[in-house]
Amino acid sequence: MSEEHPYEKLISLWLKELCSPELEVSDEEVEEIRSWVAELREAASRSDSPEYIKAAFSFVGEVLSHLLEVRALKSRETVHLETLPSPPEIPAPPAGEGTGLSLVIFKTALPRFVGSDLEVYGPFRGGDLAILPREDAEVLEARGAVEVLEDEGSE
Repeated sequence: MSEEHPYEKLISLWLKELCSPELEVSDEEVEEIRSWVAELREAASRSDSPEYIKAAFSFVGEVLSHLLEVRALKSRETVHLETLPSPPEIPAPPAGEGTGLSLVIFKTALPRFVGSDLEVYGPFRGGDLAILPREDAEVLEARGAVEVLEDEGSE
């Protein structure tokens, strides 16, 4: 029998956590998934990556965000970046490809999400200001959720 694929493992861990009133997923399992997500992010950031890899990274980020949120709620902790385990080191994307930060103002409310840098952001209300990775700011701006006020590190 073959080993469980990381996509299947992420979904099964999320479901395992959702289906129990107690914390079920170990910190080691979370770190294993974070490591895999980092690898997927690296693959998605390459210019020659197929579109499905980029779409998969977006979906996986959402599921990971929901898994972390459920764990935080069960722990009765407010999700703060400092309470979450640090993600593995991720190499910076090549210059000009999503590097830098953007100051944004939210036009609408947005729940917590995992950014392209694997950090958890939010939740946000309309009118909130935030500094986000430029890549995420561009996606949110295209969806009408934010207005980009300033880009840092622009060339």
